[in-house]
Amino acid sequence: MATTGHLQIGLLFILLSSWGTLGWIPIIFRGRPTGGMVGPPQPSGPGNASVPVELWFDLQIVDHFNAADQRIWSQRYFVNGDMYELGGPIFLMLSGEAEADPAWLQYGAWIEYAKTHNAFLILLEHRFYGKSRPLGDISLESLQFLNSRQALADVAEFIGGEFSIRDKFNLTDNKLIVFGGGYAGSLAAWFRSKYPQFVDGVVASSAPVFAEIDFKEYLAVVSDVMELSSPTCNQNVNEAIVTIWQWWGQPDKREKMFQMFQLCDHIDHDSTIETYAFFNAFAYNFEIIAQYNKVNRILQGVKEQDSKVTLEFLCDIMSDESRGPPIERYAFVNAVVLNLFSKKCLDFKFDKLITDLKRTEWTDPVAEGVRQWLYQSCTEFGWYPSTDWYDHQPFGDFFTMGFNYSCVQCAQVFGYNYFCAAETGAQETNLYYGGFYMQLTRAVFPSGSNDPWHALAFNNTKIPDTVPILIEGNSHCADMYSSTPDDSPQLKNARETINSLIGRWIS
Repeated sequence: MATTGHLQIGLLFILLSSWGTLGWIPIIFRGRPTGGMVGPPQPSGPGNASVPVELWFDLQIVDHFNAADQRIWSQRYFVNGDMYELGGPIFLMLSGEAEADPAWLQYGAWIEYAKTHNAFLILLEHRFYGKSRPLGDISLESLQFLNSRQALADVAEFIGGEFSIRDKFNLTDNKLIVFGGGYAGSLAAWFRSKYPQFVDGVVASSAPVFAEIDFKEYLAVVSDVMELSSPTCNQNVNEAIVTIWQWWGQPDKREKMFQMFQLCDHIDHDSTIETYAFFNAFAYNFEIIAQYNKVNRILQGVKEQDSKVTLEFLCDIMSDESRGPPIERYAFVNAVVLNLFSKKCLDFKFDKLITDLKRTEWTDPVAEGVRQWLYQSCTEFGWYPSTDWYDHQPFGDFFTMGFNYSCVQCAQVFGYNYFCAAETGAQETNLYYGGFYMQLTRAVFPSGSNDPWHALAFNNTKIPDTVPILIEGNSHCADMYSSTPDDSPQLKNARETINSLIGRWIS
């Protein structure tokens, strides 16, 4: 097995190297799948409204913290007033690190809450994602205006500014409940904490409130769920990893792996960074399935929402000795996930990834959100999944913070000044918002025990009227989606608690 010291060789070369011309985007990148952490809900029966048209808040401010900057831009939002009755509350859902999807105005658990409380629904898109474009590109110069503090100020301007949306829809005195999931759940909680005058309650689902550069807990939770799925799953994954490393320096074995794992490119075993990228790519297969295991959402890029591809299914493959040695089972898991996402081969080349992440036009594929999310993680949050918790995950020690693999990505894309800038940025984020010690009331924090992000969720039970809910056996933002007959009693109870709390906060 490789050591961190061995893998640190060549860092200077990596930082100075030039890169190729072809790019690719992983199926999940720093905990964010294509389409964002909170993808659209699965349609269930007839929609609860006609498909809403996009609306525009035309007087949003580019820089809320510089009075001399008078630039404005148009922020996109959607509404559904079909369930509203006079005096009912406003339900505002914040979109996060992806395009806002109007399907949320038709489906999802909050639709049922809205029916109960006769709410007016609004979905607000986050700056620099989707069609909410404050500036003409996503260059580094433009992205300096992409951060959570500016995003929260957008919400405040939208709700309580001189040209408030309240006035537009004659909702001046109505109570306001803010919803969000994942990063947007964090925004919802932070909005209640920083702008309490504008909001009467918060539902912050699967919200990571603590910024952390070395997110070693992520793969530890994935590993725990793998262990629950099959007692031998982790052991067999680790044996596959060991075999891959043994084969790494052997030309004939590398060629065999090229075929076995359906690689898009041949392995360069002399490249230190490629070692990291290669092993990381296979961890993605388990990360994407674990994070959304059995969640009633749509995963972008999957041509048919195949419910059989669960973590239990992957672990059954890893534990099936009839499929050959662990490395062959690991290859079969890879084939299953490639097929699920309609991929012809597995991309893993670090240089190709960096090339794509450097693109800055709104028409570039990375403008879907991945470059913007990279910038936020490099500057504000960290949240770099790593293998540093060696005894708590089976994926080896190949993409560790000891080598600062994710920091190298930041430096390559945004410049050397961004190498591990998130270390300072995460500290400042926690100081500003409070991290696990954030102070707020009238908030509920549902999260799933099987969601890797729950390790960073708010869990303080000592603050009055602030309720953390850990939903056993559930994954990322499961409570936000439409109910199904297969929902666990714990998930049903969580939704009932949320609905009850909303009723109390608006009464």
